[in-house]
Amino acid sequence: MSLLMTPKPSGQYMNYVQSLPSPCIDHFDQSWYDTSESQYLTVLIVFHLTGTGLEKETIAGYTNKASKHCDKVKYEGEFSVPSTFGEVGAVVVENEHLKEMYLHNIVLTPAGDNATSLTIDCRSWVHSKFDNPEKRVFFTSKSYLPSQTPSGLERFRKKELANIRGDGTGERKPFERIYDYDTYNDLGDPDKSEDLARPVLGGSKEFPYPRRCRTGRPRTKKDPLSEERSSS
Repeated sequence: MSLLMTPKPSGQYMNYVQSLPSPCIDHFDQSWYDTSESQYLTVLIVFHLTGTGLEKETIAGYTNKASKHCDKVKYEGEFSVPSTFGEVGAVVVENEHLKEMYLHNIVLTPAGDNATSLTIDCRSWVHSKFDNPEKRVFFTSKSYLPSQTPSGLERFRKKELANIRGDGTGERKPFERIYDYDTYNDLGDPDKSEDLARPVLGGSKEFPYPRRCRTGRPRTKKDPLSEERSSS
């Protein structure tokens, strides 16, 4: 099994990285980027349940740094999978780095049989377990209607959908992937000055739009309909 990752550059290198004409990145902030000891916990999930209706036992293992080319780091690991395990439907990943990392893909290759390897296209940032203990799950490319979702994947599909939808409460954290929407209620700063107060855009029956991604910041003290502006 192999994982292809790209580390996230620190802020001081962000502009430099984006302007590079070559895909190779030679400079990273080594204060946090150290793949020599960090690992990725990976868990294999099977499609179907056991005959008793219970989820089959998953198979877990660690992948370690195997090679690096430019800005891409390859991690490899081995799993002992019994012949009765069944078809793999998803892989769970836990990032043990201190910062999020971009996961390109996961390749599962049976021993000595490269022709039957399974590639899971991820293309997503994976948060650090130190920011959020919840592990990321990546499914194979097969699509299903809700009523046709394999039994072994159903719980994971529902949990992933809930993670993306959110519940409309709380302040958004940098590692969250929630696609939740709100009105434009942070255009002004009434707590600083009455001259900086601004009306809320969207959300009314007459003008339901525009919308923005919800941040969940606290309300202003002088206008309960407005949200405090970001300090960043």
